[in-house]
Amino acid sequence: MPIARIADKVLFFIHIPKCGGSSIEHVLRQNGSLALYSRTDNTHFKCSAQHIHAKIHEVIIPEDFYDTCFAVLRQPEARMVSEYMFQKHRQVLMAEKTGRAVKELPIFPQWVRNTFEQYKSDPYMLDNHIRAQTEFLRSGAKLFYLEDGLEDVYKWLRSVCSVPIAVPQVRALKSAGRKPGVLPETRRLIEEFYRTDIELIRRRPAFYVSASHVVEPPPG
Repeated sequence: MPIARIADKVLFFIHIPKCGGSSIEHVLRQNGSLALYSRTDNTHFKCSAQHIHAKIHEVIIPEDFYDTCFAVLRQPEARMVSEYMFQKHRQVLMAEKTGRAVKELPIFPQWVRNTFEQYKSDPYMLDNHIRAQTEFLRSGAKLFYLEDGLEDVYKWLRSVCSVPIAVPQVRALKSAGRKPGVLPETRRLIEEFYRTDIELIRRRPAFYVSASHVVEPPPG
């Protein structure tokens, strides 16, 4: 979960995997400094530092440490298709690096079934990419929705930090082929697995409030 400093503001970005996080981190890094981010050192967590979920970051990052907190959500079906394409792309890169043949993934319906089954014994699998989005969120987080585009995020950052926020061009990943279609049975599995995400996104709140969060009434 990257912590960014831009001007005099400390921003806590809840990076939910496959929800536009890499693009946002690139912007944060180009406009300030970034901590709690690593592509290589996972010795202290079971996943990358930028992918830790709420059960961990609520312990190590107190609310009074940052000025504001935000996250981007994504429709679960699109998120799973994106993850599948990302894993296919990784296999292509691995083959190029090692000189071996590309390891083919199962077709999308089978991959989804296999992934959800493996998650039962290893919820950190694929660098915490499969975990439900609601498990990353903490109360008070400002919420954005990837389907609306990221410009709303950058506009909000400019307002919060009171400085211009430059948005550098991010190089798109090389295509790993055509995106798979989603069969009705596969869609049902995804909707069942990510039921809490779907319910939250359907409501589209501006801020996240966890079920355990008690809002204190104003004094007087």
